Amino acid sequence: MKKTYYQLGIMLVVGLLLSGGSVQAQFAGFEVVASNPAPGATGVPRETVISFTFSTPFPDSVQASGLDSLLGIGLGVHPCDQILVGGVSPCTQPMQGVISEDRRTISFSVTHLSQTTYTWTVPELIVSDTVVAFRTYFLKYATAETLGGMTVQGSVLLAAMGAGMGSEVPAKNQMQADSWAASIRTLVRPYVPGWDRVIPSLMDPIVQAVRSPDAHRRRASEAQQVDPTGMIVALLDRYGDPAGGAVVTTEGTFHISNVADGWYTPQAILLHYDRVNGQLRIGFAMLDADMDGVADSIQVSGSDISGLMLTGQGIVLERITALNQLETASMMAAAMLEGSASLIGIATASLPLLEGGPDGKALLWVYLFAGSGEDPQILLLIQGSSGPLLPLPLGAASTLNLPVPFSALPDVFVDSDIAVAAAEAGGGTDFRAMANNEVVIAMLAGLFGPLSEMAEFVYSDPSVAVWVVAYLRLDRLNYLADSLTGTIPAKQPEVEVGRVFYVDMRDGTLLGSRSMVRTTSVEPLPGEPPRQFALEPNYPNPFRTETAIPFTLMQSSPVRVEVFNLLGQRVATLFDGLLPAGRYVIRWVAADQPAGFYLVRVQAGGRQLSRVVMRQR
Repeated sequence: MKKTYYQLGIMLVVGLLLSGGSVQAQFAGFEVVASNPAPGATGVPRETVISFTFSTPFPDSVQASGLDSLLGIGLGVHPCDQILVGGVSPCTQPMQGVISEDRRTISFSVTHLSQTTYTWTVPELIVSDTVVAFRTYFLKYATAETLGGMTVQGSVLLAAMGAGMGSEVPAKNQMQADSWAASIRTLVRPYVPGWDRVIPSLMDPIVQAVRSPDAHRRRASEAQQVDPTGMIVALLDRYGDPAGGAVVTTEGTFHISNVADGWYTPQAILLHYDRVNGQLRIGFAMLDADMDGVADSIQVSGSDISGLMLTGQGIVLERITALNQLETASMMAAAMLEGSASLIGIATASLPLLEGGPDGKALLWVYLFAGSGEDPQILLLIQGSSGPLLPLPLGAASTLNLPVPFSALPDVFVDSDIAVAAAEAGGGTDFRAMANNEVVIAMLAGLFGPLSEMAEFVYSDPSVAVWVVAYLRLDRLNYLADSLTGTIPAKQPEVEVGRVFYVDMRDGTLLGSRSMVRTTSVEPLPGEPPRQFALEPNYPNPFRTETAIPFTLMQSSPVRVEVFNLLGQRVATLFDGLLPAGRYVIRWVAADQPAGFYLVRVQAGGRQLSRVVMRQR
């Protein structure tokens, strides 16, 4: 299927730009408020239940397999080779737990060894009026009558990365050496739906720089520093799981107690967003005394360890408008495209954990450039206030099925804050109030959204370059992709998922707006509670224009319903979102498809079912 200009923009705004320029929701934290046993407990029975209670209920996506789907990280336990969770070793498979009815507590049936100290680690999202940050909850207890072990303490020094970061992107396998760091990188990794390449995380160039011996040519103390306060320092065991940890204090120090004898690799991760100042700090540090780019290990054996110095690098991103770094981005694009770089698109980019105000500023901006020639190369630059970040060559226009020539953006245009002000004055404020301020504001310009192809909105001169300011409801983001890229089947209810405002890039004039709607498409059916995951026969079958496809879910789960032709090509995505347990029917309107056989596939909870359907003329 060919990608139009508009479809390319949608892939970027829905995925990479999912949290857009600003999020107006008050995020709920996800913290451990109680555990059984409590931290520091001794004499814990060999056969017992370990549980964790959280500040808010689990999302529907979290199933009985544990927290692996919560933040992309999941639970860990040390030593994993001396414990059974649900009768199996957690060294070999994810821990199976039971979620309470209120979805706030997860429990595990555990068999311990006697005279052993254990450390459990649970991911947390700390949210307050001033902070959004990643943390790890450490539960340490003993089956012995005393909680012994040594203390490990030291300090962290983070050097600020320069403006040239990201000129080289680390290979995927370079990030797999340390499971703890590799998993946390998913929290700050952009994602483009339908893009078959792995897009680097914002953590990747930082980790690469720390692991490079060249990074030590200057002493870290001589470089500009990044505040390490709030970093999580962990002692990683031979399996890469944390065996203890602590939070770095305002003095830049850490103190880890009750560490059992053994070999450990100290590492530290920073992911901290200041909601008051709109500032994001990301960092990575490790123990590397010989400065060879390889993490050093320490041996704990009968005595305390102090004076450790973890060194690393970090970045500080602050919310900026679109033009703040455009000159630097243009210079970098010209170098990478060998002298010719036409700006053909701008878009906001941010992270699912972050937010800002409705003022046209973002932590990151994405600039799209095109080279010269009949088949120009396309370059995407993700850039923040600290300089260029993550250059991503997308390939030639022909590879992306993009028709040329491209229309360059005007040399002089109003900045993003002016565009948002125009949208707010035109009804953006009303939409935010109607949606209880739970709104993402995403901004696009140029190639990302040419309006001449859109029947929903027409203005006097479609060739005018515009800012597209999209107000997207957070509680309806699952509906977003279809509302932007798909057609609305007949006879289906509609749900408003957002409102889009169009602002003339030359003078900031509001040209108009439109509502974004998406059909609900899935209808619940009455009946007894389902006993199995099932895909029932569609009706009618064969069918001419439309057919109904019933299916049942045993438990709440992410669900994806797709249709493929006999060549294995996906011709329709009927649903992609969360559904509670129950029986449903979804309708496929196939008026634009040729007669023949098709395969309907339903995926839910790690399982999938398929059924052949037939369309006839």
